[in-house]
Amino acid sequence: MEKKNNNLLNYKSNSFKNNFKSLTNHTKTVNHLSKLNDGRLISCGDDCLLNIYKKDSYELELSIKEHSDWILSFTQLKDGRIITCSCDNTMKIIKLIEEDKYQIVINNCSWIDFFAFRKEGIISSKKL
Repeated sequence: MEKKNNNLLNYKSNSFKNNFKSLTNHTKTVNHLSKLNDGRLISCGDDCLLNIYKKDSYELELSIKEHSDWILSFTQLKDGRIITCSCDNTMKIIKLIEEDKYQIVINNCSWIDFFAFRKEGIISSKKL
């Protein structure tokens, strides 16, 4: 059986020639990759990590391990906070304070299958 590659790939310009960088900071499957409002990259995976990468160099800036099971997804709110949902039955709201500091704002204990937003606030759904 072929070994699964858990690297993240991204490109820096419109030219594909020699512009790829492999981000190898996850040890298991990567479930989600996105760009934060300030241009940094962020990823989550089955290794329970939420990784944030520097804007231009894509070097690992911060690795957050607050979940005890797979992180399925995340999103960033307009105010910069990040919401994660995990198979550990929690949804966390994380506030990034500085490059290497963060704060858990909300720790919700219920199985989260997905979440959605409305004017009134966050709506989450339990898995049936």
